[in-house]
Amino acid sequence: MTKMEKKLSEIMKEMAESIFVRPTAPPSAEAGQAALLFAHLAWNREVGASAPNRDAYASLLEELERYDPNLWSEFLHTDPEALIDRLREYKALHYPKDRRQILVCGTVPPGKIHVEWVYPTSAAKPKRSRARRRRMR
Repeated sequence: MTKMEKKLSEIMKEMAESIFVRPTAPPSAEAGQAALLFAHLAWNREVGASAPNRDAYASLLEELERYDPNLWSEFLHTDPEALIDRLREYKALHYPKDRRQILVCGTVPPGKIHVEWVYPTSAAKPKRSRARRRRMR
């Protein structure tokens, strides 16, 4: 990781918060998971990595909506692809040179964001954020 690169877990949080109606208020667990999913998809699409289309993640969103019927009231848009497009623009504006590809993005207790990533040409083991490695020791 170069000096310029910020931890992807921090970037994913920053991006996820940017699509909420109230970015400084804690989201519901379901909205938080959906926002991380959208940030993950947007990031990978923007760097040219494979990322699932709407059909692939629709069932997950339906599940989140079952647990939280007001899920979409927390977001700036009710269309997932519009949120992803907004996040792609955010990534392009704020992190245009960062080409890391995200393999895994989610939360680990107690509410920490966990991201595993690789450089596009790397066939090496996924990298983990330093904070995550420290907690594991």
